[in-house]
Amino acid sequence: MKERHVTSGEVLAALAGAVLIADLFAPWYRHGATGDTALHAFSVVLGFLIVTGLLGIALLVTTFWQRSVAVPVGIEVWLSVISLVTTIIVIVRLLDPPGGGHVRWGAWVGLACAAGVFLGAGRALRAESRD
Repeated sequence: MKERHVTSGEVLAALAGAVLIADLFAPWYRHGATGDTALHAFSVVLGFLIVTGLLGIALLVTTFWQRSVAVPVGIEVWLSVISLVTTIIVIVRLLDPPGGGHVRWGAWVGLACAAGVFLGAGRALRAESRD
């Protein structure tokens, strides 16, 4: 069995994924005097955000505990696609906030985290191609 080392891409994806999950509870939009978190403002988009965050974390976890590289590489491929779609969706929601509200800091952190997961997955894939 070949011993795998953890790459900076896997660490970046996991950290960004964990912060993304925590950021779902932060204020993303403001409607009048009230604020909405991502949990309250989204429905389908919320699924993309949760899956992106959890797969980012799963990438690091599977790198540690899988005997073969097949599972982590599979997660890297899926994570690259899903996190790119999530990043694009968050950009669109920043340009057109739901309900005509105002964008708050949580949305910007969410965008940075989604992009961080995408960059981490891409970096991990490039490291796999060099092994």
